Amino acid sequence: MSFVTVRRTKLFLALLLLLTMVTGAALSARAAEVVTNLELDKEEEIHLYVDHDTVQLKALATLEGVAAKKDVTTTAVWSTTSASIVKADKGKLTPIGAGSAKVSAKYGGKTVTIDVEVDFLYEAVRLNVDGPVSVELQDQPLSLTASAVETDGATFDITTSATWTSSDASVATVDDGKVQLLKKGTTTITARYKGRSDTVTYTVTSPYKALEIEYDGDYEFTVGQDPVKLEAVATLLNDKPEDISEEASWTTSNSAVVSVEDGELTFKGAGVADIQASRFGHTAKVSVVVRLPYQALVLTPAKPVNLFLSDAPIQVEATVANDFNPENQRDVTDEAEWTTSNPLVASVDDGLIKPRGAGTAEVTVTYKGLQKKIDVTVMPVVDGLHLDETEMTLFKGEVASLPDVYGKDLNGTEYSFAELAEWTSDDESVVVVEGGKLKAKKPGSAKITMKIRNEAPQKLEVTVREKALALLSGTASYSLVRGETSPLPAVTALLEDGSEFDISGSIEWTASSPNLLLSGSTMKALLNSKVTLTGTYLNKKITIPVTIEDKMTNVVVDPIAVTLNPKRSQSIKVTGKDSMGKTVTLSRSVTWTSSDTAVATVNGATAKAVAEGTTTLTASYQGQTLTVSVSVVPKLQKVVLSEKSAKLAVGGTTTFVLTAYYDNGTTKDVTNQATWSSANVGVATVASGKVTALKKGSASVKAKFDNKTATARVTVQ
Repeated sequence: MSFVTVRRTKLFLALLLLLTMVTGAALSARAAEVVTNLELDKEEEIHLYVDHDTVQLKALATLEGVAAKKDVTTTAVWSTTSASIVKADKGKLTPIGAGSAKVSAKYGGKTVTIDVEVDFLYEAVRLNVDGPVSVELQDQPLSLTASAVETDGATFDITTSATWTSSDASVATVDDGKVQLLKKGTTTITARYKGRSDTVTYTVTSPYKALEIEYDGDYEFTVGQDPVKLEAVATLLNDKPEDISEEASWTTSNSAVVSVEDGELTFKGAGVADIQASRFGHTAKVSVVVRLPYQALVLTPAKPVNLFLSDAPIQVEATVANDFNPENQRDVTDEAEWTTSNPLVASVDDGLIKPRGAGTAEVTVTYKGLQKKIDVTVMPVVDGLHLDETEMTLFKGEVASLPDVYGKDLNGTEYSFAELAEWTSDDESVVVVEGGKLKAKKPGSAKITMKIRNEAPQKLEVTVREKALALLSGTASYSLVRGETSPLPAVTALLEDGSEFDISGSIEWTASSPNLLLSGSTMKALLNSKVTLTGTYLNKKITIPVTIEDKMTNVVVDPIAVTLNPKRSQSIKVTGKDSMGKTVTLSRSVTWTSSDTAVATVNGATAKAVAEGTTTLTASYQGQTLTVSVSVVPKLQKVVLSEKSAKLAVGGTTTFVLTAYYDNGTTKDVTNQATWSSANVGVATVASGKVTALKKGSASVKAKFDNKTATARVTVQ
């Protein structure tokens, strides 16, 4: 069995146990409740009328040992001897049909019953028309009335009170007895009131056999041509034709193409539309094709119109054409329809556009289904035009937005005219204006001239430089003392052509926190924190981390000298004392550099040996220079004695040589650097590898060097 299956089985058993406990508690509570009597709040027979009234009964239980009666209406089990006469739902009695029935409530082993009598309030409902009835669609309107009949034969009008329905609402609808005939067919109209109803069946026919649309010609037209009259002709039951054009209901599937009224077509736009005529259940339809009489509507001038409020009106001409031959073009300026979206800005009359007020408007020209629009901008009278930038520096290949052009009107309101300006460059080999943008082509300088109508031209000086590859600074990070002021970093730009130049005076500096105050060419540390200093110069940025701390004293580096095997690492710990005398760990605040990264590298506060040699780790902290010397030596693999055993006479001597073997393949005599010992100094002693025999016996001689050991057996005879 899987782990998931076991978990699901346990969960199921837990839920089953919980359900058993809850059910048992409920049963226990019920078992403790003893019902001695059950009664209803009504004792006499109940009399109801269908669709007229209902009664809500209450079931009250008397419990043993409880003085107050308990309302068990919603928990009791209710039943009726005839659901077709009366419905009982939680004590609510709803009459269904005439007759007698008994309603019972059961609770706690007790049952109580009451008699219910149900009648209709009226003997019958009668319509003023007996069916079936045959009618024609033209027999409109039809009106029915409904009456309620009492037991004594008296009647009264219930037309507006009855519920009316139609068995087929697509043939006829009914509302308060008003019958609307819609199409041929059969439907039954029913009026229902207080459980009684009456019906009448209508068979609806049409006076027509057929309906057709007639027109002497093809159904192809052109926009703007004279209206065309269609005829709707119905064939009567006696086969005689009848013109019903004015009586028929006419519709179009696309009023933007063609409209229709009493059969008359008006052609508005190119396209296809279905024209339909309907009457008395019959419908006829034709498809109409509307074409443009011309292929193009040409405006002169065609580009947007820009006017100052003081300018004279400008005339726009409209011509239509079906080909490129100028002789076949026709001037329709006076025939076209000209409108303006904003007459407060510009008015238009037969193509003559007059400036009326500062702002924008759209002039629309329409002629026989063709339409063109012209954007019109009216500028106020201004005190002259100005550029928001007169000098700009770009990198080669850079694309930049043109400066904004603005001017102030007589009220001092400032307007932008950038979209109306025409720009030219005096040296397009350096800078060119394309698509409303400046594009730097090569290093150099160029003058860009801005011109708007008759206003005085404005000049923009553009200098193009080689693109910067990177921004360089000799300082990788800063550690500043709170309250200290320091010069901003010196920065050099490295360009794509390999040249460098000092941009310290041109770079823009920002700090990620107000804890570092930038002012002119200096920065001042205000509060302890870590801040990012960001310098921006044209297309490049440089970031330098700055740590602001209290002044530290007694800065200690541990260790100050390190000996490592290749690929081994050593942490460098730096501590200091703050102004309160508390020792603070500064390791993360110090940035170390290695004088020879081929020997050892440093990452954060960890030095890592690379290859045999020596190097110096250097760091600067709060003006103090910190150093750690690092020696990288090969890794010792083993030490080996020159002999594994020796035999000596009493008083005799011998000398062992200890050789160290390293991972780079080199060896070294370390006899004098090793630590020597004898396991039995009464038999033999050893010093710097020299063994002296003292008496007969045996002893083990051990040499230890850099945690590596070697042993030899000495026997004295």
